[in-house]
Amino acid sequence: SQNLASRICHNQRQSLHLKWPVKQEVWARFVRSFPVNPDLESLRRSVAAALRRLREGRRWKAGKDREHLAKRIALGHLPSSGTLADYDAIIGRVLENDSALVYVYSWRETAYPTVSAEVDGKSWLVIFGLDAIMETAFPPTAPGRYLADKRFVLLGRLSEILE
Repeated sequence: SQNLASRICHNQRQSLHLKWPVKQEVWARFVRSFPVNPDLESLRRSVAAALRRLREGRRWKAGKDREHLAKRIALGHLPSSGTLADYDAIIGRVLENDSALVYVYSWRETAYPTVSAEVDGKSWLVIFGLDAIMETAFPPTAPGRYLADKRFVLLGRLSEILE
């Protein structure tokens, strides 16, 4: 775990030139909570496979697409005239942005890849499962603070993950 945590910190500094690399204890905790205890490369492959499937088209659990659309409209994230096609178009733009940042969010024993990118001047997050089924997409009020949660681990830029 420690060597892997050191590698991810080094990889992030090299590829993204970030001054805030993942802390070793955060990555170690994530790896311990992940069902199959992956190494960084196998996790990237799993995330890349899910991303490729989502780029071809989005799948939601039954009825969740409409539920999430209604929530985005109620919260003012989309106009009252917003449609599933509008919501899907935003998700598509995030997933097609090669410079988007890709994170993995760990919740209980499950990993949720999360892609963060700007759409029309607003930062959006797209969250999905490794099975390429959508969980949600929304513009957090304070994206930096939201993604600073220790359960998010930065993997790299979308273009790097899909290499």
